[in-house]
Amino acid sequence: MWNRKATSKLAEYQPTTMQQDLKRKQIMSLLNYNNSVKELSKDTQFEVPCALPSGWTIYLIVNLPSTFPDSPPVITVSPAASHAWLDTNVVVGHEKLRPNVWGAHASLGKLVKEIKDEFVARVPIKNGSSGSGENGSTAGSSPQSYSTKPPPPIPSDTSAATSKHQVVAMECPPIMGMSEEELEELLADDYAFTRFFDELEQVRNMRIVQEELRSGNETLANKNLSKEAELKQLQATVTELNDQYQELRSEFDEKILLQQEALKRFSRSALLARLRSAVYESDELSESIAQSFLDGKLDHDVFVREFRELRKVYHLRASKVERAERSGVLNP
Repeated sequence: MWNRKATSKLAEYQPTTMQQDLKRKQIMSLLNYNNSVKELSKDTQFEVPCALPSGWTIYLIVNLPSTFPDSPPVITVSPAASHAWLDTNVVVGHEKLRPNVWGAHASLGKLVKEIKDEFVARVPIKNGSSGSGENGSTAGSSPQSYSTKPPPPIPSDTSAATSKHQVVAMECPPIMGMSEEELEELLADDYAFTRFFDELEQVRNMRIVQEELRSGNETLANKNLSKEAELKQLQATVTELNDQYQELRSEFDEKILLQQEALKRFSRSALLARLRSAVYESDELSESIAQSFLDGKLDHDVFVREFRELRKVYHLRASKVERAERSGVLNP
């Protein structure tokens, strides 16, 4: 069975959020249109100074009732003054503050600015008895916190109840045409309440939207499922290609290592080392031939021919090493 308390909270949620958004916009307009705005109470009471040509400053106390912006703001002045727009220090002369004229989309900031402009053009007269004198004649007439500023008027319960009545009439019109007996039946009979709730236009519209969303999600899901086979085939192809890539990459890395090992033999340092080794080898061979000749193992002609050939090779290799070291061609 439908929870009526949850239904009530759901019905109140959107209007409250909309009202809060409109209230924030109205407060922003107050700050944009007017300078030196002071917040006396968070989101409910603001003080706006108005410097007058006569040399004194009057303060507009902007009070936002709980039903604002559906209900108009209540604007008072401090210190007490007399003006055609004032009734007991409450601004009532502006056309937007007249009964049934204020709307939720009227500009609070522009309203306050126009009141300031009116007071600058036609300066209010300061009441001589507005402040508390040193003799204490008026000290006990009001609380200490309002000794220099009149207390902001508090919206009456009647206006609040009227505003709530307007909200109910706007959000749930069928209720306004029901008798007390029919309302009692709704509260006592869950079946009657459920039937009434299901027939509300807001509920029907909400369920139409839910059905459209559900249908759209179902269509999208079926479209995704129809591509499942194609997707799996593509995944298999990608896996196969990745395996081939890994195999070829492994083979490539092995060949790179072999190439690097082969190239080491032809590096500058390796070539220079081999050339020095060849010089040393030629020198050793020539010395070996000379020793064999001294030992009588070789005759004169053979010794001269072989020794001359080995020394020529030695000197050629030694000169190459010397040039390479001097020019730095084979240096690492």
